[in-house]
Amino acid sequence: MVNHEMYKALNFITFANLGSWDVKSFNINSQKFNFKTIELKEVLSKTAIQWVEISDSMEYPILGVRSHGQGVYINRIAKGHELTMRRYQRSKENTLFFCKVRTVGGQWGIVYPKFADSYASSNMTYLNIDVTKIMPSYLELLLKVHKLTDEWDKNSIGADGRHFTLSTMLNFQIPLPTLDEQKQLVAKYQAKIEFANDCEKQSQELEQSIEAYLYDELGLETSLSTKYKSSAFLKFINCSEITQWDYKSIFASSIFNAKYYIGKLGDLIIEKPKYGSNSKTLNKITEIRYIRITDINEDGTLNENIVSSEKPDEAYLLRDGDFLIARSGNTVGKTFVYKSEYGKCMYAGYLIKFVFDTSKVNLIYLLFYTKSHLYKSWINNTMRCVGQPNINSQEYLSSPIILPKLDIQNEIAEHITNIKNKLKELKQLAVDNRASAILNFEKAIFHYENH
Repeated sequence: MVNHEMYKALNFITFANLGSWDVKSFNINSQKFNFKTIELKEVLSKTAIQWVEISDSMEYPILGVRSHGQGVYINRIAKGHELTMRRYQRSKENTLFFCKVRTVGGQWGIVYPKFADSYASSNMTYLNIDVTKIMPSYLELLLKVHKLTDEWDKNSIGADGRHFTLSTMLNFQIPLPTLDEQKQLVAKYQAKIEFANDCEKQSQELEQSIEAYLYDELGLETSLSTKYKSSAFLKFINCSEITQWDYKSIFASSIFNAKYYIGKLGDLIIEKPKYGSNSKTLNKITEIRYIRITDINEDGTLNENIVSSEKPDEAYLLRDGDFLIARSGNTVGKTFVYKSEYGKCMYAGYLIKFVFDTSKVNLIYLLFYTKSHLYKSWINNTMRCVGQPNINSQEYLSSPIILPKLDIQNEIAEHITNIKNKLKELKQLAVDNRASAILNFEKAIFHYENH
């Protein structure tokens, strides 16, 4: 005998609605929405294919598609003689485009007008969209919802489970609001995305303003534009300012015409530079973090890829204010200031530790300075590129540094720190709004029962 609770747990299926006799056929249509539900075949249909014979001498933009509703893109521009298949499909605008052999993960996209002049192999499929019932932009939004596409992916077939048949796909159910309701949902999503884009644009402008501010404060803008006359090919240099007749000295004297004292990194140290540990990494978190070049972000912070040392050694433990500079690899010159808030850390072999006299230099000023185009120009003209690019500790000690008085360094460091904090806020706003845009859309279309 079936009691009341058991009865509530039962789902009754109308056999006439099953495309095939298996559990998957029921599961693809088991989700509940806030709007009327239709099957995709009510808004999608096969389209007439325009086949194009490939000419060896012509170029063909080949269309690709990204996963999770990120849309279509031009994968490459191929010469006809590079293409194995001799017939390709010409894209048709406002169709749904996907790969027949890899349809899981929301790897579908809309062929908007700007992609109409593109081509695809026979592995790809185009479907007409009935725009009298569904907006292409609304359909593409649905493909961004993991809660929906992950459920559909349970119907994948094949040895690698990367696709499902067209007939299975067309039986998938979607919520279909009215066209006006679709417009509202898309508009709300787009408003958040546009706000995120605006935040990113502002952050890029702020990033650029840091360099301009630093040059202005150091008096470089005026001196570079007036003292040295140059053309596209020539730079005129005051030879009396050259202390050594080599390219590096010429480069330094022609660039560093600042209104402040120009010293060397070596003038600021209070300890001999020390190379990092050669210990192997341990891919787990222990009491002591192991800092490698790849763990340091361009802005001088640490990323979340935390590893430890196989052989921790207290001789390489960092102290508050220790300054690290990368000496080798593709990121020569990357810099980092250690703070105790990072917890116990030791540093790896391709980093050099410098300890500076803080009565002469503000470490945050120095950090920002070493990330400027000014200092990176010195890096690019100093590093040796035999094998891996590298700069040794002695070369770093000879690098020229513009040194205003400490109070001016403090002001510059504080001002740039404030800009960096604003940058961080803007970037986080962009991330949050991108995430909430799709989350709000998901909440609007799905029906969540109260328990």
